[in-house]
Amino acid sequence: MLTGQHSKYLLRQIDKFRKGKRVHDDPRDQQIFQQFSETEIADILAWLSRQDD
Repeated sequence: MLTGQHSKYLLRQIDKFRKGKRVHDDPRDQQIFQQFSETEIADILAWLSRQDD
């Protein structure tokens, strides 16, 4: 579950995906996260951290 998580935690996880240090069932995750700019990721994470379950 992503909603309600701290932005810094989520950013660390995304950074690990981008660098290939964290893998997921779908290898396209690394490519997906690389498509977004740092600003876009920060905006997405700020929105997610404010959502209720």
